[in-house]
Formats: sequence, C-alpha cells, structure tokens
Amino acid sequence: MLAIFHARQASVGNPRGEKFSHPFCSDAEDGLILLAHNGTLDKGKLARRLRFDGDLGDITDSELVLKYAARMGLAAASTDLKDCTKPNSALDLLALEVRTDGRAEVFVNHFYRETRGGFDRAKYYELYQQSFPRGTAVFSSTLSYYGFSGRPIGHDGLVSLSTLERAQVTVGRKSGTPEEYTRPFPTRTTKQ
Repeated sequence: MLAIFHARQASVGNPRGEKFSHPFCSDAEDGLILLAHNGTLDKGKLARRLRFDGDLGDITDSELVLKYAARMGLAAASTDLKDCTKPNSALDLLALEVRTDGRAEVFVNHFYRETRGGFDRAKYYELYQQSFPRGTAVFSSTLSYYGFSGRPIGHDGLVSLSTLERAQVTVGRKSGTPEEYTRPFPTRTTKQ
C-alpha cells in the first residue's frame, strides 16, 4: 500500500478550508498525481508560466505546483520551479503517481533556496526519512521537534521513495548505524 499524508498550517494570506487540504489530486497524461507541498512559491510567476488567469486569491501555490506537474511532469516541476521558490523557502514535494497501467510510486523532492541575509530557514525545511518494519515515513523538521527521529534526506531534487529506501539500507551498512537502519524493507508489488 502506498499513501501520502501532509499535516500543515496554511501560510499567512493563503486560503484556508477543507478544499485547500493536502494532498491535491489531478489527472495527468498517464494517470493521476496526488501532491503535497511545503514551501513558498511566487504565485504570480508560477501563474504566468501556466498561463493561469484565475483569481490568485482563490488558489494556493501548492495547487499551482500540481497543475504544473500534471501538465509538464513531476521531474520538470522539480527543476523548472526552483526559480519560482521564494528566498529562504523550499520546494518540498511529496507526490504519489498512479499510472493508468496500475503502477504507482511515491516521489520526494527537496530544494531549499538559500539567499544571503534574512532568516535562514534551511533546518525548518529539512526532510527526514524513517523506516519501519512495514513502510517508510518522510517528514519535515516539525515532527522532529516532537520526538520523531529520522535520517535527513539530504537530497536536492526529485527522487523516488524506493531509491531512498535502497540508499538508506546501503548507507546504514557502510556507516555502521544501528540495526534498525540496515533491515531490508518489504518489496512493494502492484498487481496488474
């Protein structure tokens, strides 16, 4: 089973309510994309890129990211939208792609746009990964403040969760980290 969850507080000035809850879902060329986003993007710049002429007060930057990803693909969104990321903010994405052939995969994107001066929020936007016997969790620093522990993802760009899981196992074995990080994880299979 694959699932994504995102608990968040809306950014100041963004619309609030159930319809703005993550993950957002959209049809894509080859199936569906469900997407959760953390960070702040320039909505005007992103809207111009999409040729979106609706009311920007009624849409979040996360919804615009999803529209871009649905139109151009997740890989393109993870690279093309870096310049729309506001200073000292992030383009952190958690996405589930469900393809028409029945395959599904979770992707994680981490990009932090650092600028000189101002408040450095790199630690705030850091993403972590923790593996459990029946799955893997990816979470932000907020949960680490509440006692959840994990390994920083430390990857700039889009990567599949299955790649992160394999990398964690390899890194765990090489670095001599505790046994809990070196166990292989159940292989996901999708029935077709």
